[in-house]
This record gives sequence, C-alpha cells and structure tokens, in this order.
Amino acid sequence: MRFVVTTSYKPTKEEVSSARELAEELGVKYVSRSRLKQFESEHSLDFYYVFDKNGQLTIRNRETVFFFHPGMSKVRFKNMRLQDSDYLIKSMDLSGSETVLDTTFGLGNEALLIAHYLPEGKVIGLEASEHIYRIVSHGLRNYPYADEWLIEASRRIELHNRDLRDFVKGCEDNAYDI
Repeated sequence: MRFVVTTSYKPTKEEVSSARELAEELGVKYVSRSRLKQFESEHSLDFYYVFDKNGQLTIRNRETVFFFHPGMSKVRFKNMRLQDSDYLIKSMDLSGSETVLDTTFGLGNEALLIAHYLPEGKVIGLEASEHIYRIVSHGLRNYPYADEWLIEASRRIELHNRDLRDFVKGCEDNAYDI
C-alpha cells in the first residue's frame, strides 16, 4: 500500500510534530497538506493519514474517510437506560471485575459498552489491521467524549495490534473470563 501522513490545513506545530512522528513510526513520508494534492497525483497514493484540527487521526482517500467514533455504543447505552436490556450485556452476566478478550475489536463499540459494566475489570482488544488499530487506538485515547461513562470506559480498554491466532498461542489457560 502506498500512503503518507499529513495534517489538516493550517496545522499547529503540535499537529505537524505528531504527524512527523507517526510517519517515522510507519516508515513513510510526511507531506505537508499544501503539497498533498500534487504529491498524490505524482505517486498514486492509496490513502493518507491526517491529523485533524480536533485532535483526531483519520484515514482518507478520494472517496472515503475512516475515523474513530463511539457510535453505536452511545445508542446501545441509551437503550439500556430506557429498556434495561442489551442482548450482549445480558448474555455476558458481568459481575464488574472480569477481564474480557475482544478478538475482533474493529471500531470498539462493543468494547466501550462492555467496559462501562466493568468498573473493576478491563477489556483487552485485538485488532489485526495496523491501520484500523492506529485510528482506533488514537481515538480511544484522544476522542473528545462528552459523556463521563465513555471517558471511564475508554480507560478500561487495552488495544493491541495482534492477530487472534498468534495471540492465543501465548495465553495461559483461564487468562480471560470471557
């Protein structure tokens, strides 16, 4: 895949610094936003990472934008408050101190909801895709959550860029409750 790292237009020094650090970590070029269009046409990029003004990290290409958002976890939490029911939470029968392994983390909406019900526990998430991992792990730490329950839940999540098949080989028996 061909990609670079950039910033939003008129970036702060901190945004440029963060973008340069990520580019170095990923072993790709940092390209200033003012040069991106020309660079993209000359190098046929598949996508580019963007450090946005709001502190979020996104992946963009000509057609789409990929970003972290707590999305359905907020809707499901609201439904739990109104109906006192969510099939996933109900089926897990959580006591609040479990360690839960989420082997297909994705955007982490289920993990955020589960972590809310684990005040003494945590969710360990696995995401095999490096690019999804980068966006979601940054989002979990830096998203401007408006709800206190999301702030607390996000702190009880550990996300790892690992494939399930490799990860479980190193796990001890009964290392996770669920």
